[in-house]
Amino acid sequence: MQASITATATEVLTPSEVVLLNGDQFSKLDKNGFSLLRGETKVDPNPLAIAALEAAILGNDQAGAITLEQGIEKKLFGLLKSRVVRLRTGAAAPRWPEGSYEARIYDRVKKGGGEGTTVKTLVIDLFPSDDDHPWIEVLQQIAHALRNRGLADEQAREKKALGIFKLKSTVSVLNAAGNSLAERHPVAPVQDLLTSCQRERPEVWNIIHSSVKAGLNYRQESSDAYGSSSFD
Repeated sequence: MQASITATATEVLTPSEVVLLNGDQFSKLDKNGFSLLRGETKVDPNPLAIAALEAAILGNDQAGAITLEQGIEKKLFGLLKSRVVRLRTGAAAPRWPEGSYEARIYDRVKKGGGEGTTVKTLVIDLFPSDDDHPWIEVLQQIAHALRNRGLADEQAREKKALGIFKLKSTVSVLNAAGNSLAERHPVAPVQDLLTSCQRERPEVWNIIHSSVKAGLNYRQESSDAYGSSSFD
């Protein structure tokens, strides 16, 4: 059993990890943005984090690990109604790498029991606390999981600010094992995973997309209002 788990950790990239490693295919270039794990490219972290979470949700759906059920959520004694996509445990038992967003999402949905959980609630619950930059935190957590599996390393980088001050930062960079694995996981199937949902289930897609954004905004807005707590 342990050998199987190890193989999954070092021979599989999840949909959200493929999104991160091909971030320029899911977001626009931004010289002050998030550093990707291959090359020197930087992108806007917001759309990339949203795409990564959507890929993790739809990847679980495609694997049969969760089901997506469209419905109506009522609040304020039924006076306020909103369209939601509720996630419930599916028939399959996935073997996602430990620490990946796919594994975390599946575990959270299991805890929701028969009632399931909405996409917005799921996203909120993926964070142990509020955060000033939840989009960046999503990407850093995906990179952290890759480092834990021996597929990426930390690298110190230095740049000049205003042409005078030197600023140091630490970024995650794929190592030889990670690059080899990335070459065996093309981006096209993950792009198809997202676009097929948009094309074939447009209403479900729109709810998932807006709910992921709402969950991330909630975490940032709560942080702005009440103060933030950093991740360890």
